Amino acid sequence: MKIPQLYTFAAILAMVGCDNPVTVKPSSAEIVGTWSCSELPSSFVAEIVHAPSSYSPCIEIRADGTFTTRDFPLRDPARLWTANGTWELTDYPTPSPKGNWMLNIGGEWISIRSNGSDTYLRYWIDPVANWKAEFTK
Repeated sequence: MKIPQLYTFAAILAMVGCDNPVTVKPSSAEIVGTWSCSELPSSFVAEIVHAPSSYSPCIEIRADGTFTTRDFPLRDPARLWTANGTWELTDYPTPSPKGNWMLNIGGEWISIRSNGSDTYLRYWIDPVANWKAEFTK
């Protein structure tokens, strides 16, 4: 029977190669800084009506509680967003489990993730299309 093998495979994947949400509140020093995204999904970029020939998505998080985005990917319609505003660090409300720390920038929720000792930000542009942007310092 193949079912036990599937469970074993899923357990191995969970232990070896998966990233995790940050479950302990990050310090300001861990959040503040400039986060950049090296690549956006090509199918997302293809949907942007007036896509620039070059773009460089980034989020600048400042200690005073403000942020600036440049070329941040948004959906409906597909576009690159440049904006200023305030950010908030929060333990994301249900249905996500407690300990899933996220940034709220201008109403967009960005997950703070960890892959071993590396911390990065993940933004789901469109979960159905599996479009995501990952930002590193």
